[in-house]
Amino acid sequence: MGYSQRQQAICNFEVYLDLDSDEEIVDHAKQNGTDIVLTTSKFILLDDALNVLNTYSTPNNGTHTCNLVSGHPLQNMFLMACQSEGRSPYFVAYKKTSNSTYSVFGEYQAVPSIQEVFNKFAIVGNTLIIPQKNKLVLLTTVIQAATWYIRTTSYVLDAQFFNTSSLNVTDFSLSSYEQDQQTYYRILTLDYENGVFWADAISRSNNLIPFNNGFINVKSSFYIPYTSRFRQVTPLNVSQNSTQFIVQTYVDGNYQLDYTTTNSYLYLVTTLNRYKDWNPFGSVRTQNHIVAIPYQNYQKTVVINLFNIGYRLNEQQTNLKQEPADLLISASVESLILYFTSANQLVYRSDFDTFTQCTLSNYNVE
Repeated sequence: MGYSQRQQAICNFEVYLDLDSDEEIVDHAKQNGTDIVLTTSKFILLDDALNVLNTYSTPNNGTHTCNLVSGHPLQNMFLMACQSEGRSPYFVAYKKTSNSTYSVFGEYQAVPSIQEVFNKFAIVGNTLIIPQKNKLVLLTTVIQAATWYIRTTSYVLDAQFFNTSSLNVTDFSLSSYEQDQQTYYRILTLDYENGVFWADAISRSNNLIPFNNGFINVKSSFYIPYTSRFRQVTPLNVSQNSTQFIVQTYVDGNYQLDYTTTNSYLYLVTTLNRYKDWNPFGSVRTQNHIVAIPYQNYQKTVVINLFNIGYRLNEQQTNLKQEPADLLISASVESLILYFTSANQLVYRSDFDTFTQCTLSNYNVE
């Protein structure tokens, strides 16, 4: 059973998944109210109450392993990525056929233009975004009545696009904002050494078209060491002229920042303190004002720092350093699954075969 150290999170419900001893949980996605838990040999469908709805074998073959999953904007579909080092990946689409029942939709789709293994992908409208070491590749998914396929596009977010000498991509994220009754998307691309590049995109015929870009020099903040190397970027609140986000380094900590696009002004809101000397692990997750940041030690035990943050609304200075409101602790695991099921409930992998649900109290969830 996972547990909370400071009792700001009540962790009183858990579910045990039927896993083989050599099986590993590798990814999670949410699709139309259903949680998809992907393992090295199958995927499990759960509802918000952690009831197992169905289980399916994954389409692994002799060369590829299906290790990533993402929901699709069409609420009755999701995509699975199957990868192999040194080979192009293929994607498998699943379509809902009835309540809690899915089947493979169309043919498996290989992507010859992708040659490197990636650790995440995203779908916005018909656009499929895949990170590579030195670029983000934007592809188009074409969904038809009985089949689908992936089409290449001319849109690549690389060093040339961002007008920089080199790009070493460690993470990316997307957020939408509304302006003049039009939805725009801000893509944050994280460079290992330099920090955050941003691009704005607009949707045309349900496809993303990048049209504007810039660089956020996060090292210009006095509080971020020049030697920092960057691991993850997580958006908090985005508008046409402002981007509030968390940038995580490999060693130095997590920084909540506010960047104004119009004048390139960067403001440090707070530093979200690291847990001891443990290494950042998994992905930072956010839900309104709640931020969950996992860490792991050399014995593979996991601690999740839970922060109750505020957004910067004016020039008022907030705490430059913030301690977590609570800590969630799990047993030794190879990979972490962590997601929110509501404004004040989260689920995390607390043991090899166990998911624990926690209700968060005394957090600002509005």
